[in-house]
Amino acid sequence: MAVSLQTQVSLRDNMLAVVETTLRSNLRVGRRCTSKDTAKLVLQQLTVIIKSKVWRNAQDLLRILREFGNKLVELDPAETVIGNVVRRVLKIVRDDYLRVHCGHLADTQTKLLLPHAADDFATTYIDLQDHILESLDELLQEIDFAIDSIIQHAPRLINDGEVVLTMGKSRTVEAFLREAAKNRHFTVVVLESAPRYDGHDVAKNLGKHGVSTFVVHDSAIFAMMGRVHKVVLGAHSVMADGGLKAYSGAYAVARAAKHYSVPLVVCTPVYKLTPQFVTSEDQPGFNKLESPQDIFDFAESTCELDDAEFLNPVFDYVPPDLVPLFIFNVGGNSPSYVYRLVSELYHPDDCDLLTEL
Repeated sequence: MAVSLQTQVSLRDNMLAVVETTLRSNLRVGRRCTSKDTAKLVLQQLTVIIKSKVWRNAQDLLRILREFGNKLVELDPAETVIGNVVRRVLKIVRDDYLRVHCGHLADTQTKLLLPHAADDFATTYIDLQDHILESLDELLQEIDFAIDSIIQHAPRLINDGEVVLTMGKSRTVEAFLREAAKNRHFTVVVLESAPRYDGHDVAKNLGKHGVSTFVVHDSAIFAMMGRVHKVVLGAHSVMADGGLKAYSGAYAVARAAKHYSVPLVVCTPVYKLTPQFVTSEDQPGFNKLESPQDIFDFAESTCELDDAEFLNPVFDYVPPDLVPLFIFNVGGNSPSYVYRLVSELYHPDDCDLLTEL
């Protein structure tokens, strides 16, 4: 039975309200919603749409998912994992439709050989929903076990007696170092990562697992780098050019590592890989600004501040020439290979969600 347009709009609005309330409540109470939690939350809501009866064929579903995905991205444009999951789901819908339509899974090269009739996604298939839900379950498992896949590389990359430097608070990096400590004896230097001072929490967590750890000031990056054997960083996002979007201070760490020829390893799951690039005019979509009170005490200042502007950016952009190696849950890759992963994970038509189908 057909569902009215008003019912479709009401369902989409209700789903958006649930996601928005959850995300904003996490921010309001001061909790940081991890990228993994955000990815699973978005995937769960998209799964609800796919399980619903508001679409008849893949064409309808793609349109609804893109519309809903745009609204989700608008909640926090700098949180790239939201758009990444939406694009992954859109790619799944396209691939599963073509698999049902043609009798096999169509990759990019095969798709170019298909007749135009297969591209409109307008044919209705009863079993399409089951295929899509099965693929979404595989995506959910990939998100859940991404860290487990990454930390398997730890014993090969960290050796006995090494000094490893890290910064920021990354669950992936913490798990990576803890896994390496099971079979290796090494020392971890943790930057305090002001103004959040996440480094102290990281040091405590590693210390509880028997990892020799000490915290140093951020200003000591260059001085300490000469004594370091390896740098291990996490990432908020990996851009399409192989560049890194990481917390403030990561650029200075990467520059110092390159100066001293210290190997730098970035541990991150592929759901943080985005088809977007960094552009100077899109800083609001790339970065976040937090209160400058964290870096400057206005109450105690005796300076004239009428013409002063203080910025407290959350993220740094680290260009690909400063990132020798990524450890994804699908294996280790150099920045030059990122374009290939992007083409495998996302459909070209979905890179810009604002573009109409």
